[in-house]
Amino acid sequence: MAKQERASAKAEMQHLADVSDGRVSQLAKSRLAAWEAQSANVADDELPQAAQIQLNQIVKEYQQALEVSIGGRNVEQRPYVTYALVAINVAVYLVEEFTGGSQDLKHLYDLGALVPQAITYDGEWWRIFTANFLHLGPMHLIMNMLGLAVLGPFVEFRLRSLRFLLIYLASGLGSLLLYYWYQSWSNPDQVIVLVGASGCIMGVIGANLAILLRTWRADKSQYAKRALLRILMIIGLQASIDLLIPVFGFLVH
Repeated sequence: MAKQERASAKAEMQHLADVSDGRVSQLAKSRLAAWEAQSANVADDELPQAAQIQLNQIVKEYQQALEVSIGGRNVEQRPYVTYALVAINVAVYLVEEFTGGSQDLKHLYDLGALVPQAITYDGEWWRIFTANFLHLGPMHLIMNMLGLAVLGPFVEFRLRSLRFLLIYLASGLGSLLLYYWYQSWSNPDQVIVLVGASGCIMGVIGANLAILLRTWRADKSQYAKRALLRILMIIGLQASIDLLIPVFGFLVH
């Protein structure tokens, strides 16, 4: 690597460390520290070949990690759709609490919870949409919004805001529609009140999985591989919770 190219790359990483969000800033700072440790007390044009090779590897890993983290976006861009979805879900939850309670099933039904018989006999298909923004109690809301806040920005940056929003909504609508069909076929007389953005969040997790898998297959990025394994662990944990605790909808997830 030429002296000028190294200086330019270091300047870029310093800029990222200064202006980007927490995760990317931490990544840039760690790469800068590794770089400085390698080149301490050695002039740029006197670096031995082994050190030059290691520096090249540091830059390559940094570029891979940066691509996985921010997807080529401007580091000052913000995930406004993710923020808006979190805000809408929280606002709807507050409406639940102040108009009758978030754990009152009758009240949730009145606000638009999915009850299969309401679709079958009354044709209230709109419940497949509204149920995605209702939550049963504070922990239900917190867990879903935490997942959205952590995993949503990555998908939004990589796929852009509109496609991210379409994935979020399509996943929620599709999961509730599938559950309605299954429940109507398997046990049409059982009354179930279904609410929550869990189907939407699992769709976001699925998008994360697809993006990371594609990135790893394309360039064998170790950063993408580690992130991919974390996503698989999340999916496995969610499946275990769904199977052990009947109140959670395995089919919806």
